[in-house]
Amino acid sequence: MLGRASHVPALGEDHRDDVRDAVSSLHSFVDLFERVRSARLWRLVVLGILNLADCATTIWFLELGGTEANPVFAPIVRHWWAPLLVKAVIFVVVIRAVWRSPVRDRKADRLLAMAVLYYAAVVAWNLWIVSQL
Repeated sequence: MLGRASHVPALGEDHRDDVRDAVSSLHSFVDLFERVRSARLWRLVVLGILNLADCATTIWFLELGGTEANPVFAPIVRHWWAPLLVKAVIFVVVIRAVWRSPVRDRKADRLLAMAVLYYAAVVAWNLWIVSQL
């Protein structure tokens, strides 16, 4: 058994309370960190799936005779891989930005939720267009 170093004082009862409070605070932060990371990961997965669904439904309605309404993708949509490449690069940038944002900063969470809602609407719109063709 290791002995106490001679230069380390014994903790008094008041110090033990401080240590207990600090450890409790650390546990609370770790719990918050894990909850936020889990929620962000879930939203990123959903956003990735919705982006793939956007590509698939766009290709579907283009094959049925529709036209691309997005001015960024209209010039490159004739090559199936080009929109995927652009979306992949943007998605990697989003992942890095979300992962680097502070846990207590809710801006990243709100923006990520808005992106999920936006792409859900885009996929729904694409499916509606397909149903009309």
